[in-house]
Amino acid sequence: MSVVSKIKLMLKLRKKEYRDAYVSEHIKTSLPIQIKILREQRGWSQEHLAQLAKTTQTVISRVEDPNYGKLNLSSLLKMASAFDIALIVKFVPFSKILNEFEDVSPKNLRVDNFEQEVLILENWATEKDGETRETLTTDNIVYLNDYRKNISAVSSTNFTEKSIEPSVSVYRG
Repeated sequence: MSVVSKIKLMLKLRKKEYRDAYVSEHIKTSLPIQIKILREQRGWSQEHLAQLAKTTQTVISRVEDPNYGKLNLSSLLKMASAFDIALIVKFVPFSKILNEFEDVSPKNLRVDNFEQEVLILENWATEKDGETRETLTTDNIVYLNDYRKNISAVSSTNFTEKSIEPSVSVYRG
């Protein structure tokens, strides 16, 4: 977005009615578009997504329609679960929403599922104050390896947190 476009947008955003319409329109159109992009990213049909989300193909068709405009939190949570991704719903200042919607290209709307980002999450789990630890203790390595074994052994989605907890006790002092 050019500087001139940003300045024009800022002038429009000074009006409360415009701000309300801007937020509403971006939420109502960007989420359906992103759901369709995520489905296509995975090579899924609407029917397949419907099965995973425990709904019907007709509902998926409506959810992917930017003109539908009646998405609800329950539907979004079902979509997040089906895609195995997180969903964030929170109130933010306009500076954040403007940054978020500055690039709504299909490339920017793609999201990896949990399994695709496990290494990133494992690196996050071993960071301390934003810096990766250079050495892990033996106990932490055993804990992480046991965690990986238990995760790969889980073959259904019907499990409790305790069923994947490693049996190794780690002192974290």
